[in-house]
Amino acid sequence: MTKWVERFGELPDAALCFMRELKVARLGALADSEGWMPLVLTFERLGKFLVDDRKANLGKAKNEIIELATLGANRIKVGAGEPIPPSMLVKLAIDGRNEEFHGGSAARRFTNHCLELGLLLEDGLKSFLVSMKIKYVMTPNPTCAELDLPVYHARRLMLEHSFTWLPVEHDGHWLGINDHAVVAYTSPDSNRYAETIKNAIARPAGSGLGCVKLELYDENDETSAVVAGLKDRPILVNAKGNNRAIGIVTAFDLL
Repeated sequence: MTKWVERFGELPDAALCFMRELKVARLGALADSEGWMPLVLTFERLGKFLVDDRKANLGKAKNEIIELATLGANRIKVGAGEPIPPSMLVKLAIDGRNEEFHGGSAARRFTNHCLELGLLLEDGLKSFLVSMKIKYVMTPNPTCAELDLPVYHARRLMLEHSFTWLPVEHDGHWLGINDHAVVAYTSPDSNRYAETIKNAIARPAGSGLGCVKLELYDENDETSAVVAGLKDRPILVNAKGNNRAIGIVTAFDLL
């Protein structure tokens, strides 16, 4: 058995840690078409772990990275088109890492290659998780709206972070405010942005800020148990049965 496979088998939390790092770097690159650096740095940290050498560079871990990416490619069994082989993606990542470009079309093309490699590595790492629990896919520490702040505050959070949903705790329950609800509430009168979220929710049915109830699941629940609840809204995640939201999951997280 390959040495790095044994290491992930003994340390499944390490696979989860690198999955999260890759996801954060991927989301950053999607927001910045030339934001390849966090992805490459994550590839390098992963490579150091795979070869068990803190001084190793991406080139030294080349074969191990290819193996893991190939494991991801086999796991998802791509059946359409002709994707770039993992070995070529790793070569492109190594070559691009050492190139002297700072922006433009070359950087955007390189970012796309890094995104593709990152997705394969994420899928490869999932092979070492015995079961897919919610805590493995959730976005931790979700940004929440505050009842005593104005509706404008919710709008600003949505625009700054490209959020579609914002959770808010109301009378011991968790509600979800979505972008459509904010638009529907404020479009007749922009002065409503100045109202507190609490007052906007409290208006009579049909005239207030529309919210939907969000379900809370335990972080150790299986992802298969929450699929139905994700049809038209996210779910929130708690720990040990308390009412504190420690994570949020949308259908996008399970793709």
